[in-house]
Amino acid sequence: MKLSENLQSELKSWVDADDENKLEREYIRYHRMIEEMLLNKLNLAKRSVLDIGCWPYSILNLLDCKKKTVIDPLIDDYNKHFGFNPEINYVKWVGEKMPFEKNSFDLVITMNSLDHCENPDEVIKEIRRVIKPSGYLAIHICINNAINNPHPSHKININSEWLHNRLDDMFETVSEKVVPYWWQIDKTTGKRWQPAIALLMRNCNFNK
Repeated sequence: MKLSENLQSELKSWVDADDENKLEREYIRYHRMIEEMLLNKLNLAKRSVLDIGCWPYSILNLLDCKKKTVIDPLIDDYNKHFGFNPEINYVKWVGEKMPFEKNSFDLVITMNSLDHCENPDEVIKEIRRVIKPSGYLAIHICINNAINNPHPSHKININSEWLHNRLDDMFETVSEKVVPYWWQIDKTTGKRWQPAIALLMRNCNFNK
């Protein structure tokens, strides 16, 4: 699979990061993000869970699930540089056309990955296809990241309205919060924070 420009930029942001502690910095947020998406309130021990766009370290490492699956086009590159957990099934592919059967997963998680996709609308269509009736969808994503944090891998601005316009006909909102994703000191404006959406939804379409 030939890497697109945004995938090359994404890989470079991890492998050649100016901040050598970037992976640790992102990973340490996972515990808070699990609570913000209410994943700590779900009994996942007998459930099948999919992580779309895993970064070098999937959040599934911290969740007790019956079956753990990750899909990401950079799987081989991440494994080469960072290594992977043998308990997780890693699938090298894109979210726009996932190689999974209909109604395969009890929970689908996407964290700061939809805005990195070439076609996030197609990814959402695939999420709707592979998630089980009464299954859950958990999203954690920085708001308008392409504007607030310009980078070649940030393809599209996503906010709450964008998500609900595409999801509300099939999913009910269980919980939605605006949370600070990261803080930084701006020399001009002072301290500021990047807002993110922490969203948990439940599939209410039983006629799939």
